[in-house]
Amino acid sequence: MVTTKIYLKDRGYLDTYSDIVIPLNFSLADVSDISTRNSSFSKTIILPGSKNNNNLLGELFEINLNFLDADFNINRKIEAIIYQDDVPVIDGYFKLLRVNKRSPSDISFDENIEYEAVVFSNQAGIYDYIKDNNISDVDLSQYNHILSFSAITGTSNNTYLQGYKYIWHYTSADKYKVGDFRPSIYVKTIWDKIFQDAGYTYTSTFLNDEPFTKLLIPTNVKDLTIGDEEVEKRSMRSSFSSGFTQFAVNRFFRASQSFTSNGIFYNRPENMVFQAPQANYNATVQLKFNDDTTGLNFDGAYDNFNITTHLYTAEKTGSYEIELNLAGTMTLICPEDAFIKIPLGTTIAEPRGYFDIGFPAFEIFVGFIKINPNLTLAQGQFTALNSASLSYNIPTVPRVYNGINYRGLNSGNTIYNYTFKPEKFIVDLNVGEQIKIVFKVVTYATQTSRMSNGQYFPLDYEFFINGYQDNNSYWKVTGVKNNLSSGDEVDMSNITPKNIKQVDFIKSIANMFNLYLIPDNDNEKNIIIKTRDEFYDEFSTEYIDWTDKMDYSQDYSITLLSELQNKTLNYKYKTSADEVNKRYIEQAGIEYGQYKLNFDNDFLTGEKVIELLFEPTPLVKTLLPLGNEGDSFIVPYLNYGVQSAPKILYDGG
Repeated sequence: MVTTKIYLKDRGYLDTYSDIVIPLNFSLADVSDISTRNSSFSKTIILPGSKNNNNLLGELFEINLNFLDADFNINRKIEAIIYQDDVPVIDGYFKLLRVNKRSPSDISFDENIEYEAVVFSNQAGIYDYIKDNNISDVDLSQYNHILSFSAITGTSNNTYLQGYKYIWHYTSADKYKVGDFRPSIYVKTIWDKIFQDAGYTYTSTFLNDEPFTKLLIPTNVKDLTIGDEEVEKRSMRSSFSSGFTQFAVNRFFRASQSFTSNGIFYNRPENMVFQAPQANYNATVQLKFNDDTTGLNFDGAYDNFNITTHLYTAEKTGSYEIELNLAGTMTLICPEDAFIKIPLGTTIAEPRGYFDIGFPAFEIFVGFIKINPNLTLAQGQFTALNSASLSYNIPTVPRVYNGINYRGLNSGNTIYNYTFKPEKFIVDLNVGEQIKIVFKVVTYATQTSRMSNGQYFPLDYEFFINGYQDNNSYWKVTGVKNNLSSGDEVDMSNITPKNIKQVDFIKSIANMFNLYLIPDNDNEKNIIIKTRDEFYDEFSTEYIDWTDKMDYSQDYSITLLSELQNKTLNYKYKTSADEVNKRYIEQAGIEYGQYKLNFDNDFLTGEKVIELLFEPTPLVKTLLPLGNEGDSFIVPYLNYGVQSAPKILYDGG
C-alpha cells in the first residue's frame, strides 16, 4: 500500500486519513505553443480536523476568527510537497479550498471538522511569467546612445552581439539626414532579454546561428521624440532684476551736415557728429535679461542661459518654444539744445509755415536674433514678433533760440508705457546656436518735415527702457518634444514596438520557423528549443512502444488525417495598409511574402491561415544614388513617419 504524506514547508506534516488516495493530474503541453503550458495538480484532498491540522492551518474552523491576523494566510501561497512512499511527486504550493463542519451529536470540534485542499505544481512555464508583459517592458537601456553621423555609420558591421544596427530605408528626399535614421533591434536581443527577465534560460542550436541571429525589428513608432527629462534640460526662464537699467539708444537720427545757405541753419549748435543723410534709421538693442534663479525663474541642467551676455545657447539640435512677456515704461530724453531750428523766412517743400512742419516718429519692433556660432553677433538675422504695434509720435513744440523762432523737440523727458505679449512661437536651433531678444527702434520723419533742398531735420535724443515689471517681464524657453535629431540621446526602450505582448512575439517567431519549445526535465527553468525537423530527427531511430498501455476493453476509433486538415495552408504576414503593400497586392494578386500550400486530396476543403504579427516589408528602389556610381540601390520600404504593425527584416549586410 502506498503511503502518502503532505508536507507544508516551515510548518510540518499534515495528518491524513490512513486510506487516502490522491489522484494526480499531469499535464501534457503542445510543444509548438507556450501558452498551452498548464501546471500539474492534485485532485481535491480531504484532511481530518485533528489538533495538528487545526494548528498548522491556523484554527480556521473558528467562525469569529480574524483571517487577517491568522497565522495561516489563505491569500498567500504556502509551499508544499506531496510524497508517495517518501518520493516527492508534486513540489508546489498548498491551497485551502474550504472548511466543512459536520453536525455532531455532541460538540467535539476535533472529530467534526474536515478540510478540503489541493496542491498545485510549481512547474509553471515561462508563459506564466511573461503573459502580461509587453515587448516595451524589456530593458534595453544598455544600448542607449547619442544620435550622430558616426553613431549611424559605426553600426554597419554590427551583429546581435551589439544589440542593434542602423539600416538604409526608403526616402523620396534628395539626401539622408541624421534625424531620418532609426536603429533596428536584433530579434535575438529581445528574445534573450525576455527569457532573462523571466528567470529562464534556453538551449537551442537554431537560435544561436543564422538565419535567426540576423533578424532585425525596426521601430514602428510614428513619433520618436525626446524624453521629458531632455525637455526639462533645455528649458529656462529669465527676467530682469529690480533696479537694473535696461539700455539706451543715443542720438540715433540726425541731419547730414551743417547747412547755413540762404539763411537756413539746421543742426545742433555745438560740435555735432554728422551721419550720412537718410530718411529712416533703425537700431536693434538687446534686452538684458539678467535673473535666471529667483522667483519663478530657473535654468535647465545644461545651464543654457548666460546672465552676462544675455544669450540662450542650444546644447542640442531641436525645436524650442519661446514665450515672451514685456511690460513697463520707456523714456525719451531730449537735451535743451536738441531741436529743429528753422529761421523765419525758410522755404520748405510744402509752404505751410514753420508751425505746420510734420513731426518725426518712431516704432518699436520686438523680436529675436538667431546667432550662428561661426558668425559674429552683428551677422544674425532679426525676426520681428510684432507689426509695429508699439508706435509713437515724437512731440514737437515752438522754440526760441537767440531770439529766433524755431520748431523743435519737446525738451526734457517723455514717458511711454508699453505692454507686449506675442503668441508663443517655435524656433529651430542647431547645437551651439544662440538667440537673443531685442528691441528694434525705427525712426523716420514725415514727408512735410523735409526741407526744399532734400535734407532732413536733425533729431538728437536718447531712448531708455528704464522701467519694467520685474518678474512679469520675462523670457521663457521650453524644449519641444520634437523628433530625435543629431545630438539627442536615443532611448532604446522607445524603439521597441508598442502594445505587443511578449508571449505573442515568441509565438509568432515560433510559428515563423516552426519551433518546438520543450521543458527541460533536468532543469525546470530551462527550455529546449528545436525546429520541427530537429525535434523528429532526434527520435528517428528511437521510439516508445505504447502497445501495452492501450486499454483494449474500451471502444476506440481511428480518424483519417484527411478529416483533420484543410485543403490549403496559407502562410502570411499581417495585412498592411501602406501604399507600397497595397500596390503590390493590386499588381501581384497576392500579399508580399505570402505562400499558399495546397494538398493534393479531393476530399479536403477549407483554408487554414497561419499569420504572423509582423507586416510584410517590400524591397524598393530608392531615388538616391549610391555613392558616385549614380545607380539607385535597393532598400526596405520603411516609413518611420507612419504608425504601423511591427516588421521583421533579415540583415543582409
